[in-house]
Amino acid sequence: MSPVVWQNLEADLRLQQRRRLARERDADIAVLLTAELGAITLADLLRGSVDEHLTCQVRAPQGSLRIAGRVRAVGSDLVLLDDERTRHAIALAHLCGVEGCRRPPSQEVPITGRLGLAAHLRGLIATRQPCTLMTEHSAEAGLTLAAVGRDWVQVIDGRVLALASVTLISAPRRALDPVSPLHTAAR
Repeated sequence: MSPVVWQNLEADLRLQQRRRLARERDADIAVLLTAELGAITLADLLRGSVDEHLTCQVRAPQGSLRIAGRVRAVGSDLVLLDDERTRHAIALAHLCGVEGCRRPPSQEVPITGRLGLAAHLRGLIATRQPCTLMTEHSAEAGLTLAAVGRDWVQVIDGRVLALASVTLISAPRRALDPVSPLHTAAR
């Protein structure tokens, strides 16, 4: 064989090797990307949309309910939506769908982002603001909360509800801010 044929053969083999390595690299990247996306929680996804306008579909007693508003905060188990009049605390466990998530997910979790639904309900207790409370089975307006435990909430009339059954709480703006020395001093 002539030297030109050998050079062409070597060049072809090098090209095949580069293509094989590129396919393997692409396959590795796809596996890593899938694993990376698999680790992102709904809360992480929603944290990327703070200050954005979203529409949330929430499980309600008579089907699903659509609530639109600007995302004010995302906690460990809730998203706070503000529609300029009312602040809605939506339990992530009862969220059916979200429209408008256009920003990339956020893994950054500020201290307030670690607070869950119970912390925001304590804000309602401190201010004695009436709220609308929706569970998987019913919705009641004008309720005042008396106490919140780790996994329960007590209404002023003495009823105790499992926190896991709470789907949505709507109250006047700022009433659902979590209670902390920083928040109470600013009021």
